[in-house]
Amino acid sequence: MCGIAGIVSREAGRLTPVVERMNQVQRHRGPNMSGLTAFPDAVLGHARLSILDLSEAGRQPMVSRDRRYAIVHNGEVYNYLELRRELGGDKRFRSGTDTEVILEAYCRWGEKCVERFVGMFAFAIWDSVERKLFVARDRFGIKPFYYAAGPDRLIFASEIKALLAAGWRRIPNRNLIREYLNHGFCDHNEETFFEGVCRLRPGYALTARPGEPPQVYRYYSLPDAVADLGGISEEEASRRLLEVLGGAVAMHLRSDVKVGVNVSGGLDSSTLLALVDRQTPDPTKIEVFTRDFRDPRYSERPWVEIMARQTRRCSTYSYMEPEEFWRAVEGMVWHQDEPFGGVPTTSWAAHYQATRARDVVVLLDGGGIDDIMAGYSREGGTFLADCFQAGDTQHFVDEFEGYLRYWGEEYRNLLQLVHRSYVQSRTSLSLDGTEPLCREVLSPDLVNCDDIGPEFPKPFESRLKNALYQGLAFTTIPRAQRYKDRVSMAFSRELRIPFLDHRLVEYCFSLPDRLLIKDGWPKYILRQAMKGILPDEVRLARKRSVQSPQREWFAGTLAPLLRDVLSSSSWHQRGYVVPERCLEMFERYCEGDRANSNHVWQWVNLELWHRMFIDPPELIPLEVHWPDCKFETILPNP
Repeated sequence: MCGIAGIVSREAGRLTPVVERMNQVQRHRGPNMSGLTAFPDAVLGHARLSILDLSEAGRQPMVSRDRRYAIVHNGEVYNYLELRRELGGDKRFRSGTDTEVILEAYCRWGEKCVERFVGMFAFAIWDSVERKLFVARDRFGIKPFYYAAGPDRLIFASEIKALLAAGWRRIPNRNLIREYLNHGFCDHNEETFFEGVCRLRPGYALTARPGEPPQVYRYYSLPDAVADLGGISEEEASRRLLEVLGGAVAMHLRSDVKVGVNVSGGLDSSTLLALVDRQTPDPTKIEVFTRDFRDPRYSERPWVEIMARQTRRCSTYSYMEPEEFWRAVEGMVWHQDEPFGGVPTTSWAAHYQATRARDVVVLLDGGGIDDIMAGYSREGGTFLADCFQAGDTQHFVDEFEGYLRYWGEEYRNLLQLVHRSYVQSRTSLSLDGTEPLCREVLSPDLVNCDDIGPEFPKPFESRLKNALYQGLAFTTIPRAQRYKDRVSMAFSRELRIPFLDHRLVEYCFSLPDRLLIKDGWPKYILRQAMKGILPDEVRLARKRSVQSPQREWFAGTLAPLLRDVLSSSSWHQRGYVVPERCLEMFERYCEGDRANSNHVWQWVNLELWHRMFIDPPELIPLEVHWPDCKFETILPNP
């Protein structure tokens, strides 16, 4: 995993120092090597975190044998060994990297090469003969790519701050801020919080020539790749799921540096660890890491310990306290570039401190399963709405009662959830179903009663699949992957997401809904597939959806600090909220009206973001000093 940067311009010859600045501001993404390659119409820059082939042969930018093409690449193409054989075998290659495979694949297949890649990637290839840049981003946006187009140049990078270091204007995108405060959306389209800065969307590619506007097109569509497995048996579906899961995990373990596994204690990460254990049974090879909290209501440690004992792995638990969170916030604002997820995101800083102390560079993460296999409570209502529409009364009643048994919802609340899902396809942004927004404090010019928010595509016949697709392609996953990428790369750690392997995603979307939710159990088919592999106390445990003690911290220890921010003249002058109303709602929150703390963090985060990126007369790179958080390592019993 690395940082890429570049400029396409007829004036590229004098812009090498600009790309050098872009490289420097992304140095945390690639501390092992850096490089620049200049052409008459383009300059490419790269900061390398060495994962495959740690030698000098892996340095980027990498240039083809005939000197025509040059590539900068961030991420991993996991099937590089298979492609390498297809492209001519070892004798054709000068390195053991996947980057060289991408370059050779482009030489052989052109822009269509991207369809052959399994992985997470954002890469740019400059063709010095055609004077053309080709860029592609992975299918589900695990790796980032940002660009800004001016009249005389296109600039691009892995992080927005690199574009700002190149001199791009720092103007807030008020349109996206309005959408964020009214509807909670960000990362759902090409817009960013900076005016004129675009993100290349997942599954999209871009081409550019000097002096011409970039051309963006989609190369991958999940709905077009989904098969119809409506008649598959439960037994066959379980067998094939385990096969696809195992294949994805095996490829994601390819590395020339130490690998660890993030384990939360839930079904998803426990499944990941169990599959890793099958691939690498030697317990000394791969360690377990857990972000934990002292408050037992938010601790996953008991379930993690079950898996650590079963797999005999060394396990490390990291902790962040409220005061440490506040001391880490400035650094997190800097690294995230845009508003982010508060305590749930910032607390990962302690986690990655621990992985760095243990010298583990690559971390596998169990994210994604909830989003492709209906793991959240809100999706049960969507599934029940489909059952109701199908007209099978007994099936609807059976599933309704099963949902009540599993989630423990009150009868009236569940009826409301089903009704809401039946009359509208849009899902709540809050994973636990609570209201994450507070529109009544917004300034009148930000509120439009006719604004119902963005409409997302509904390519599937079932409400459930459309809701899952919305989260995967537009809301939950794009936002989560941005948060995860920035915090892991702040510590120069590579984060891999095996469960977003596109082959696994396509398979899960091909399964009938009846195998995703059954008798109220979310991720039903996964639980069946893992029978005999996971302990039942993990496999059949109820979903624990609360991520962190943010609500308690914000109303307790941190309340005076948050109040200072929300009382500041600078926040009031932004024009986003009615100041008196905002403070009133914060006091009500502190007094006990706090089913959800997201809106409080939205306000505080926006103000801190302005102070970091918008207010200073020039971009001032931050030297981040993280607080020393606590972590505890438990060695397995012999």
